[in-house]
Amino acid sequence: MKALASEMINKCANCTYQCFDSYMQRARRTTDYVLPSEVCVMINVIFSSKSRATKLTMDSGEYKYHSKLDETLETMLKDMETCIEDKLLSVLDYVLSRLARYDEGNPIGAILSIAVSLRLLRFPVKNIFYFVLFLVMS
Repeated sequence: MKALASEMINKCANCTYQCFDSYMQRARRTTDYVLPSEVCVMINVIFSSKSRATKLTMDSGEYKYHSKLDETLETMLKDMETCIEDKLLSVLDYVLSRLARYDEGNPIGAILSIAVSLRLLRFPVKNIFYFVLFLVMS
């Protein structure tokens, strides 16, 4: 019974991940990009699947099968995180490049061109957003 439940969780997670992937491939990189609520629901489904898989592991001694399911779900979550991070960073790059183009003669244009090259250094997303917030506030 637990093996059947694990397979159902795995199948649900795979379908959700495929749907997530199709949503992210269709998304455009524009200045008014909004992360769809469906994508947030898909992430919640994967988190819920992971918690249910953990509940199955607590009662049984079949650790190998369940650990494989846990690893699969963890990989899916990491891939989803990376995909969303890359999409938001590409939107941020696009916005900064457009701002730099509009301010070519001003001193802030040089700062924005430096900010765009910071993406190449692969700073964590949080640092880039704080840097942009600092630029906007100053």
